[in-house]
Amino acid sequence: DSEIRRSHADCERVQDPYAVRCMPQVFGAVEHTLEHAREVLGAAVNGVADNPLIFGDDILSGGNFHAEPVGFISDFLAIAVAELASISERRIDLLDRRVNPNLNMFLATEPGLESGFMMAHVTAAALVSENKTLAHPASVDSLPTSAGQEDHVSMAPWAGRKLLAICANTATVLGIELLAAAHAVDSTRPLTTTPELQRVHALVREHVPLRVARQGAQRVHGHLADPRVARPVHPLERRHHGGVSQRAQRPDRRDDRLAVTIGERLDEGGPGFCRQRRREASNR
Repeated sequence: DSEIRRSHADCERVQDPYAVRCMPQVFGAVEHTLEHAREVLGAAVNGVADNPLIFGDDILSGGNFHAEPVGFISDFLAIAVAELASISERRIDLLDRRVNPNLNMFLATEPGLESGFMMAHVTAAALVSENKTLAHPASVDSLPTSAGQEDHVSMAPWAGRKLLAICANTATVLGIELLAAAHAVDSTRPLTTTPELQRVHALVREHVPLRVARQGAQRVHGHLADPRVARPVHPLERRHHGGVSQRAQRPDRRDDRLAVTIGERLDEGGPGFCRQRRREASNR
């Protein structure tokens, strides 16, 4: 139902770059990672971390307090969320460098007089680069303490803190892509996109009326988990890659939580968020 798509029916381009063509495969892999995280974290929060464990006359001394499962899954989630930002940055670049000949370079309204989304893309690239460093697994590290008694630790708290930082960075990158895509849709008028994406576009314009405003990405990324953004996309996701995610075959209320699970605190993201988390940790 997209007039923009139909306008490319006779396009000479054979195929799109991977960042566009392979979205179902990448997003499906992220979704499977989230499903695995739900299982691991569900077991962790409902498990027993006491030592010793007492069952009637049986007293078992062990190490159920060890947070290795949480450390592992935090590192795994960090990689998955970082990939969402990485592939998003590539699509921002495609919009910026006029792969679509109907768009201006850098999505500028007056090319040569203003830079359009060039610096927005630079911001996204910087955050993606930061994510690559933060995505290094914390759980592979361990230093003995307590006279060697605690000789192997999970580093799960650091893994979790890094994951929060990656979620905040990724939220901003996705916000930049959303702004760039909205402007690209505006630039192709009178052609329209699909009804589902038209509703998403209207939501973006509700919060950011102009092309790019100061704090525009921060203003938008807080609404990425808004059901008005998430719900229109899910039917398209199920239609085009039904075999990638089993969740498409068994939708339930948790579907609406997909974007929230990636970064429950997206509204708290932004420059001050991670600094505040570091201050809280140091105070403890």
